[in-house]
Amino acid sequence: MELNRALRRRGIPTFVLSNTSELHIGHIREKFPFYAEFDGCVLSYEVGAMKPDEKIYLAAEKLTGKRGAEILFLDDRAANTAAAAARGWQVIRHETPEATRAVFEKLGLL
Repeated sequence: MELNRALRRRGIPTFVLSNTSELHIGHIREKFPFYAEFDGCVLSYEVGAMKPDEKIYLAAEKLTGKRGAEILFLDDRAANTAAAAARGWQVIRHETPEATRAVFEKLGLL
């Protein structure tokens, strides 16, 4: 939540790319107001594909208007980051909040 806010304060758009169901996302939107702070969402149930299927990454490129290294993707699953890297995206494999924040700082985004 705070990482997203810090990026947004710097004018960096943020998006959600999630394997989820309509029921689950409804619960998240209701219980976690910060979810509305993202610029947009690509949700698996809406595009008919789940990470690491290429179709969901194509939907993210379409939504963001970005491709390849213009996209920095954060995920905790190796298969998902590998699929994103295969598209030329920059990737961060999330392991701990501190380590992820350090990568964002090293990249000069924070």
